[in-house]
Amino acid sequence: MLETKIAHLGFIQNIITRMSEKGSSIKTYAITIMAGALAVSDKIQTIPFIVFTITIILFLFYLNAYFYRQEKLFRELYKEAATTSNTNFSDKCSLDTTPYESHIDGIFRIIFTQKSLNLLKFYLPLIICTICLKVFMDYKIECKIASSNATQTNPTGDKK
Repeated sequence: MLETKIAHLGFIQNIITRMSEKGSSIKTYAITIMAGALAVSDKIQTIPFIVFTITIILFLFYLNAYFYRQEKLFRELYKEAATTSNTNFSDKCSLDTTPYESHIDGIFRIIFTQKSLNLLKFYLPLIICTICLKVFMDYKIECKIASSNATQTNPTGDKK
């Protein structure tokens, strides 16, 4: 009976670890996608680029919050399984987290609660930096075009 309980707790702990790793992977994907998008951003107009990047970042933000919520649900399941007596354990040997859904905030509450500001602290600066870099890059390109147009000469050799 004790071996079953230890194995079950190990399963739950592995699930919690995977959920945590998925959250970290999603943050890595977000940075990689934004870096790639900025690399080709000179070929894309500003407004469509900003809409595209904000949409991707918000999707990854939501997905990260989802995995964070799932991690919390499995932590509640782990607490329950760890405190269950060994004699009643075989009846409660399940990976169903639906009984704990009422104890854990929904995804949107997780995004905007004080406890989960680490998600907001990552994705909000990512959005701001992406927009600022795109605007700066566009401004820099426009300045180069304007300065090259000002120094061009006409066929007679006079400057415009």
